[in-house]
Amino acid sequence: MKQNYVIFVDDEIELHSLIKQKFKTELRSKMFELECFENGRVCFDFVDNNAEKINFLIIITDLNMPVMNGFELLSKIKAKYPHIPVTISSAYGDRGTIEKAKSMGAKDFYEKPIDFNILKTGILELLEQAQASN
Repeated sequence: MKQNYVIFVDDEIELHSLIKQKFKTELRSKMFELECFENGRVCFDFVDNNAEKINFLIIITDLNMPVMNGFELLSKIKAKYPHIPVTISSAYGDRGTIEKAKSMGAKDFYEKPIDFNILKTGILELLEQAQASN
């Protein structure tokens, strides 16, 4: 059976626990699986190795990370999986960065610190849209 996934990519490991706490209701109800990764390469490898098991997926990624940054991840995902929505999350929300992310195919841009209520609403709306089109 295919699963719904939300993936957070951020090299700030302490953020992973906070994210899991903020989405505990959705996780308990099995609305989606939540994966957290430290860099874009690990995320891309996960998506690439599990693509056939994934029903719905959204990736929320930081920009500045070691190994593979958020722009590199966005570029690789859009090249191989153009249907997967990728959202950027960064403390560097200047106009140029936001425009670059959008021009590369980013679904949205959340400036850090992230307002988790807005993020949750956006994720749930995308999930509803995906379920309605299936």
